[in-house]
Amino acid sequence: PLRADDYTWSFSTAVPGLSEIEPVDQATGISIAELSQVEVTFSAPIDADQATATNFVLLREGSEVSLRPNDPVALDEGEYGLAPQAGWQVGSTYTLQISPSVTGPLGVDQPIVRQFQTAVPDIQSVTPAADATEVAVTAAQLRAVFDNPVDAAQVGSDTVQLLQEGQPVPIDDPTHSASDHSLTFAPLVL
Repeated sequence: PLRADDYTWSFSTAVPGLSEIEPVDQATGISIAELSQVEVTFSAPIDADQATATNFVLLREGSEVSLRPNDPVALDEGEYGLAPQAGWQVGSTYTLQISPSVTGPLGVDQPIVRQFQTAVPDIQSVTPAADATEVAVTAAQLRAVFDNPVDAAQVGSDTVQLLQEGQPVPIDDPTHSASDHSLTFAPLVL
């Protein structure tokens, strides 16, 4: 007995849908010390040829930033990570734009867009203490400790000011400590 027709059946592959992006959309106050990368999770893996920087665009304050080499990197099945090559910047708004092509021909037809903000550092403590009245003249070193990293590239005697009765006092170049998020400086004259 010969069969007259071919054997046929139908099936479809999974359409990758967005499951989660971390940090979450519209998150604010994210410490760059704790943010290693953005993690994007789909319900199914995307095609390997779609996991490119062209399809995963990261913007800082509306301008595209270069991603780390090989980003987006596959972390797990359907999970991808990416981060700026130059690192995260404090007090910045980041926007992630994912091309609709990553979800395949049956996926979404509009870009996936999510946004978050990194923390603006706030002073946690100062030395000498605020409103201290009996500060010895020999205690010339001043220190400010922040709750989050500061932008070390912006730390200098032109961006940190010491005022005496409202008038600027020249200071040495502030020293930045990344380990405790502090700035230390001293007046050049007493």
